[in-house]
Amino acid sequence: MGEVNLVQKIAIIIMFILAMLPVVGLPVSGLTVFLGIIFYIVVNMKDKKDGFRDFDPRAGYGHLTNKSIRGWIFLPATINILVFLLVSTFVPDFLAHVADRTFSAVSGGVFLAIIQLPIAALGEELAWRGFFQQKTTKLLDAPWGIIITSLAFALAHFTPSANLGLVSLDLLLVFINSVIYGVVYYKTKNAVLSSLSHLSANFVAIVLLVFF
Repeated sequence: MGEVNLVQKIAIIIMFILAMLPVVGLPVSGLTVFLGIIFYIVVNMKDKKDGFRDFDPRAGYGHLTNKSIRGWIFLPATINILVFLLVSTFVPDFLAHVADRTFSAVSGGVFLAIIQLPIAALGEELAWRGFFQQKTTKLLDAPWGIIITSLAFALAHFTPSANLGLVSLDLLLVFINSVIYGVVYYKTKNAVLSSLSHLSANFVAIVLLVFF
């Protein structure tokens, strides 16, 4: 989707800065998603040849026939289940911390939160993978692009707590899952599939937090 021009570089820098602000007590990271989506749309509208190619459900369905790709897509959901089983026994306070972060980001209770999940996952994927990672990997090698995107993505999910260990564990889990979303996007060039991976992980997390 073209090269990275100066305006897009500035947008990437602004997104990264906004993602870091929750760490210093300014919860404005939601602006990163808004900014990322705007640039995703603008960049793709300008690209008459390949615009919105990474938002093709039919191409995504084709990739789903690949067992390896399916494994990557549903790996974050599997990780969330394993982490839940471990921390529910050894670090139960971690679940309360994640619940506070998760449900503070949505409104209207559990069932409306579940309805909002697809929209939230898609928005974040268009912003962070469709724009930020896609452009960052043009500036750097793909592994570094994925890592930097995931670092910013994790920082954007920072939720303060008196227990630094809980915060660190939460950010680590978000970072790991983000890396996997990034790998899915890089392998498939399809934001629909990275959104599916993101959505499945979020859905599993909410079900576990609410019903178990």
